[in-house]
Amino acid sequence: MNHKFFFFLFSLMLLTGCGSEQSQAQDSQQASDSISPTSAAQVHEEHKDASQMTLRGQIMYLDFEGGFYGFVSEDGKNYTLQGLAPEYQKHGMTVEMQASLVTGMMTTTQFGDLLKVHNITVLAQPKGPAPSDNTM
Repeated sequence: MNHKFFFFLFSLMLLTGCGSEQSQAQDSQQASDSISPTSAAQVHEEHKDASQMTLRGQIMYLDFEGGFYGFVSEDGKNYTLQGLAPEYQKHGMTVEMQASLVTGMMTTTQFGDLLKVHNITVLAQPKGPAPSDNTM
């Protein structure tokens, strides 16, 4: 008799557990049906537009940490540039650029925040000679 009672109790708990899993799966499906799908591209575009900014200033060649091109904005802030095309790698060039701040990434330059360059308009060519690159 004891065995029958335990078998009955065990069966009842097993059936109850399976029923709640099925109910949870149905609840999850209903919740996901009510959320409108958004593609990864849409999320990326919305984030890109929100964080993109327009800056004016000068591109600078800095001869430390192996040499790199930085940007000094009109308001005096320093930035390290990511994705600067070779035709704009000119010390002293005055530009207006559309760029976005890169977060979650470190550089060895220690020259301010990291900017990903999206678009550049040249406002003035550099005046005078470029600094020499003395690396060997």
